[in-house]
Amino acid sequence: MSEELTADEVAAITGKKKASAQAAELARRGIAYVYTGSRVKVQRAVALAYELLPQQQTRGIDFSKVR
Repeated sequence: MSEELTADEVAAITGKKKASAQAAELARRGIAYVYTGSRVKVQRAVALAYELLPQQQTRGIDFSKVR
């Protein structure tokens, strides 16, 4: 697994497709990122710290699937 989020993962957490809009959304939320002009880079550790990525459940009951 890469140390940085993929472009698709950044789009998923921001809800934006354009890099400039992604950068604006991340800045609004106070999340550390690097904007290269054509791409937004977010460290995976930062995304995990802000709980932006879905957590994989390895054991126990998945209460999201219980009715």
